[in-house]
Amino acid sequence: MKNKKPTINIIGEIFGTTGYNSHTRSLANALHKVADCKLSTQLLPGWERLVNDAEFAMITKEERQFDYNLIISTPHNWKLFTGLGKNIGYCVWEGDRVPMSWIDEFLNPDIDLIFVPSKHTLSAILFTCELASIKTELVQKKIKVIPHGVDTNLFYECKIKEDNKPFRFICNKGWRGTSWDRGGVQYLLKAFAEEFKKDEKVELIIKLNPCYMNPVILQQSIDALQLPIDRAPINVILSDIPYNNLFSLYNKANCFICATKAESFNLPGIEAMACGLPTIQTAYGGQVDYMTKKNSLFIDYKLEEVKEDMMYEGISWAVPDIENLKNKMRWAFNNQNKIKEMGKQALKDSKKWTWDKSAQKILKIIKK
Repeated sequence: MKNKKPTINIIGEIFGTTGYNSHTRSLANALHKVADCKLSTQLLPGWERLVNDAEFAMITKEERQFDYNLIISTPHNWKLFTGLGKNIGYCVWEGDRVPMSWIDEFLNPDIDLIFVPSKHTLSAILFTCELASIKTELVQKKIKVIPHGVDTNLFYECKIKEDNKPFRFICNKGWRGTSWDRGGVQYLLKAFAEEFKKDEKVELIIKLNPCYMNPVILQQSIDALQLPIDRAPINVILSDIPYNNLFSLYNKANCFICATKAESFNLPGIEAMACGLPTIQTAYGGQVDYMTKKNSLFIDYKLEEVKEDMMYEGISWAVPDIENLKNKMRWAFNNQNKIKEMGKQALKDSKKWTWDKSAQKILKIIKK
């Protein structure tokens, strides 16, 4: 039938706080509105209390042949989940190229389509194909950019009035406590502490993802950075704030900031924009797809090869310029009226980057 909804088996993990968990869960909920979906995910004890009605319906849907299997995982896992029907692999990556071993997964004839969240990830895949002397068109014809997005029912502007409120920067990121971590929290802590003194009316809030940071080493990791003692207040939050409550944290701030080395999209940035915040982010990665000069400030960087992680062997990503990061924060603090106007533009622009729009784009592609 012409108007019959396509059937999609969404394969991925939703229980947790990683980017993959948030991505799979949010996209599944959006696809549920426009397609007949099953959600195949590893279940936890008592999982029934951790899901909404749509997720429960998708998880408990009967096993059968589906038109499409949408596999949200790293490419070397795709072949474990291919089934009858067409198979779509969703590839998320941050560096300037992907692991060379993934090329075989992209060329796998059982993978009919490849989704990526940004132009950045697309470029990384094509660059790797060129290095491997693979004709890029063999892979490119499979690839479609399906952006991550924001649920504007969960993230919206509702500014909380506070007397004598300081100007607040907010960062929502993972950090393992190292000096080389990809999320760049170490650069942000250093830049803020060196730029702002304790007598200035400014504050930095850092919401750390608890799945990456051991609470036992948090303070020693901060101490290892040897930050100035007379710095402006830094409030580090390590507690597990429910995803649907994060909007209240964004709404306490004036500007979102992320000194990342590389991102495939950076969900917190678009979530903050949906709450009316402009962003300051590194000018390298998938986040530049939604950043503009009217809604964001771009941190300068230089590319360096990754030395600390074998998975990224031969791959480069950005190292943000600390002095430029300081300058961008100082400009934001000194130009709060302009920051407020950029926030209005960010709120407007965020409407273009919703999970519902991503689901509609998927529907349009598979209907062809």
